[in-house]
Parts: sequence; C-alpha cells; structure tokens
Amino acid sequence: MEEDTDYRNRFSSLCFINDHVGFQGTIKSSANDFIVIEINEQGQLVNRAIDEPVYEISKVLPEPNNFAKKPKLDLHNLSSEDGSNQEVNTLTRCYNGDQHHQSDSEKEGPINDRTSNCEEEKSDLLSSFLDEKTNELLNRFACDIKEKWKSKNELIEPSPELSLGKILDKNQRAILHSAIRQKFPFLITVGKNSEIVVKPNLEFKELCHLVSEEEAFDFFKYLDAKKENSKFAFKPDTNKDHRKAVHHFVNKKFGNLVETKSFPEQNHNAGNPNIVVTVRFREKAHKRGKRPLPECQERKVVYTAFTLRKENLEMSEAVGCLAIKLGVIPSDFSYAGLKDKKAITYQAMVVRKVTPERLKNIEKEIEKKRMNVFNIRPVGDSLRLGQLKGNHFDIVIRNLKNQINDFANLRERISEAIENVQNKGFVNYYGPQRFGKGRKVHTDQIGLALLKSEMVHLVTEEEESANTYAIHQVVLPVFGYNIQYPKNKVGQWYHEIFSRDGLETCRFKVPALKLNVPGCYRPILKYPHNLSYQLMGDRDTNVEMEGSHTHQTTLSLLISFDLDASCYATICLREIMKHDV
Repeated sequence: MEEDTDYRNRFSSLCFINDHVGFQGTIKSSANDFIVIEINEQGQLVNRAIDEPVYEISKVLPEPNNFAKKPKLDLHNLSSEDGSNQEVNTLTRCYNGDQHHQSDSEKEGPINDRTSNCEEEKSDLLSSFLDEKTNELLNRFACDIKEKWKSKNELIEPSPELSLGKILDKNQRAILHSAIRQKFPFLITVGKNSEIVVKPNLEFKELCHLVSEEEAFDFFKYLDAKKENSKFAFKPDTNKDHRKAVHHFVNKKFGNLVETKSFPEQNHNAGNPNIVVTVRFREKAHKRGKRPLPECQERKVVYTAFTLRKENLEMSEAVGCLAIKLGVIPSDFSYAGLKDKKAITYQAMVVRKVTPERLKNIEKEIEKKRMNVFNIRPVGDSLRLGQLKGNHFDIVIRNLKNQINDFANLRERISEAIENVQNKGFVNYYGPQRFGKGRKVHTDQIGLALLKSEMVHLVTEEEESANTYAIHQVVLPVFGYNIQYPKNKVGQWYHEIFSRDGLETCRFKVPALKLNVPGCYRPILKYPHNLSYQLMGDRDTNVEMEGSHTHQTTLSLLISFDLDASCYATICLREIMKHDV
C-alpha cells in the first residue's frame, strides 16, 4: 500500500535528543536482519531452553496441587503428606492457636507466648518463600512503618510501599499474601498484575486509637485467617461510648465481612458490668440459598506455556494458525506483547484448554508455516500484556552511507552516533508500526474516530527552575480519562490537540463498544542496555537480501541491544542514524 504524505511528514518532524550527524542505511532487508527475543520478568531470554518452570519465585514452594483451592481463605486444608509442607503446617498451627481470643486478663501471658512462637514460625515460613535480600527488605520496611507511627510526626507524604516483585503462580501469591499479613497485621498486601506490593495498613493505625496495639494486632490476624465459625473478642469494657465507637469502626470498615455484638463478661459484677465486643464472620452466601457451582465449572482449567518462534508472520496470523491446529479459538492464547512481522521473533505464550502433549503433537506441522514451539510446560495461569522485562534485538543495517553533504569518515560517524545514544538515550516515541505505517488507514485515526463515537505529580515552576528533576525522570501523558495534564505550555499543547481533533469534551469512554481509555504516563527518554556493534561487509553476514541480484560488497552494521517493554527498536535506530527507518 502507498504511504500517505501527511503521515510521513508527521513522523519525519519528530525531534532528536542528540546532536550527532548520523548516517543512512536500510533495515529489514530480510527477516533474518531483524531478530527480536523477548526478555521475561526474571531477566531471561525466552529462546533459551529451560529445565524448570519459569513460574517460580526465588526458592521452590510446595507443589500448587497440594494447596487448597483457595489457600488465601483456608490454610487449614493444606496437605501435610510430605515434609515439603512443614512450614505451611506450622502456619496452620498458629491459626488454630488463635482461633478464639480469650478475654480474661490472667490469660494474656500464655497468649503472648503463643503469639511470639507463631511469629518466629511465620518468619521461618517467609524465609522459605523469599530470598534473603527480599526478606530483609520486608522486615526493614515493617520496622520503618512502626517507627514512623510511633514518632510524633504523622506521615504527611504519600503512603510508602514496597514491591516484592511478580509472582506468576496464583497459589504461591495467595500463600505469600496471607503469610505476610499474618506476620505483619499492620501491613496490607495488594496485587498489581501478579506483583505483590506491601503498604501500611492505615485501618490498623486507626483502630489503635480505640484499642491497644495488641488487640489491633490480633484482630487483623483474625480477619485475614478467615476461619469459618470462629469469633474474636476485644477486651472487656465498661465504657458504653467507647464500645459504641468500636462497633462503629468495625462495621464501617468490615461490615460486609463480619458482624459485631456485645455480651456481658462471665462472672461480671452486676452493679458495674464489663461488656465484651465480639466479632464473628457473616454467614456465607451459599448457605443463604445460593446453589453451588456445577462440577464442570469447578474443574481446573489447563494452561500450557511455550516459546513461539515465528518468521515473517503477523501475530494474528500466527495465533490464528495455532488455534486451528489445536481446535481452540484465538482468545485462548495470551502473550506479553506484540512482535514485528518482518522479523524473526521469539516470545513467551500461554494457551488454555490445551495440554503440553497436545501442543507437542503439532510441532512438525507448524514448521511449514515458519513457526516453532519449544520450552513447552504446564503452568497455572495466562499471561497478560506488559508481563515482560523487555526485548533483545539483533539487527543488521545494510547499505550504510553518509548523510547528504556529509563527507566525514563513515566509521567515525557510526561510532559517534552509537556512543551518543548509549550515553544520552533517545526520545521514547511510539514506533510508526504502532500506528500502521505504510497503510492508507492508520490505527491512530481509527482510535480517534472511536472516541468521537463515529463508528507526573505535576512539576511546578519552582521545581523546574531549581532543576529538581532530571530529563529522564520526566513523563508525558498518554490521553485518557484518568490523566493529569501539565499546567504549562506542554499542557496547552495537549488542549490544542483536543480542540483540533474535536475531543474537548471527550470522556474517553465509548459505552456502546465497552471501550474505556484510562490513559498512562510514558517516560520521555529511554536508554538501550547491553549495546554492542560490529561493522562488516555484506558477505560476512551470510544473508541473501530479498530482490538483490548484485554481488557488490557494501558496509553493514550488526548492532545488538536490549530495550525496556513498550520501547521500539526502530525509534532507537532513528536516533542513532538521524534518519527515518
């Protein structure tokens, strides 16, 4: 298809960050000239053979099949058939010991001893799940939170958080979530695309204004254990207003999960009774008349992971072919990102409802379609877009020559350009392929039509003047309903674009298509990592260019580098060459 002039002009007008002269050359003369290898979240190239599952954390956990279906809700049912579950059984004993919290003051000593023992055992459990460095960071983070809360100065900055990294097996995530919250009830854990993030539990802090820290500690442990038919009792209280405040707090924060009642303490003084506020879990929904799920719906779904190698194929074409061969639909496949068509690409994929044996049976058949599958193994869940660390590129740039009217040494120009971009980075534009380069209808225009229904902390002037932030810390908004726009000339430019395209009142939501565009923030600069290069003649590369009938040797550049996820090699090359590619 022809490339329209307006589209070409828009991309050729994009700016550069470096001031070197650059050079000219040709990329993608053949698929062999552009090799893309995905880097998984563990930092490994996915084209390398693996002997063990990639869905693991730093130390081996018990087999997921040994866990209850919902270990987060019921750790008591964890298997104890072998020694590998010893730490998990230890945690279960701690739960059983705290099933019903006594209210008698004379029993506080044994409770404290039991709690101390449980904490030591939970510490051992986390040590078996997390590597030493991560475990140390978690303990330091917990101590820092407690120290800040004890200090007179309240936390006025945004709530701190600690990432423990991504844990791709959901059973392992559930165990870690519960183990952390049981050991540190003053912390909460949240999941973000398989990543476990730890934050202060502000509700714990709020409860400590009403009851002792020990009671708050035990209450949140009780909540997280979710032991059916268990109860929790706060210490006896003669103050009616105080009891009312405790009732109000618990029902306001956790009323959908628990209910509270007041009972007189046993052997109380009739003239001045001690009243105990008791908490218990609400009756489960299925006990109130809902029918259980059919057995077929409870059956576990099979997921098989593999590495896909494809050559000169669109992603949709490759997935469609695999789906036909396996008797599933394209939406049964999941992957971390799209890869170039005119290239040899390697990427991790997961297919559901297909066993590893069934996938291996089509290996020979799909070779005719320029595809290979390997590293085939069972896993527990699908992949999600963005679930990768980045991509590695091996690229050959052919027919190298100087820019027009530049008569300097070409080798020096190439070395200068690569070193500049390696040290100073490149403007992190989306690549032209993101918008359908070379087509009469471009995806950005389609998106604009859909939105029109035609089917950073913000940097202050003072911070800017004081050079508070470096250029690599700056991000720019990508349009959406959940975005803050700068209140400066950049923000003015955004509003001019909205006005030009008729989007001044656009909410970036199209209900008819169930299309919501929250937006995001994209770093202005990015840097290539692990960059290396070599100059050579074409005959040294042992690659036949498509449509080439000449045997003349010209200078070529073989360049290799890694880029973060959602960065485009063509944009990096554009900065190096100072030439649209």
